[in-house]
Amino acid sequence: MLNELYNDVEYKALLEHIAGQYKGQAVLNRQQTAKLLSIGVSTLDLRISQGRDIPRYIKMGDAKNSRIAFAITDIAAYIFQKRIKTCLDP
Repeated sequence: MLNELYNDVEYKALLEHIAGQYKGQAVLNRQQTAKLLSIGVSTLDLRISQGRDIPRYIKMGDAKNSRIAFAITDIAAYIFQKRIKTCLDP
């Protein structure tokens, strides 16, 4: 799935935009991800606990409260896949 996205011009533009906001970072923390998605951290935490409607994430450890990080590529893919196709789209 991601391989197809890497070749999409709109996905690349979105990824570059996000990467430009967070120069030098390959992954974002929960606070940064929530801000980028325009949701609260508590909403993001709820979605993580429910395993629904969130970008893929990386859990840094086995403990219940281990650090969670989101790869910029996965955030861009999540946003890109959430687009709504309209009748005006080709």
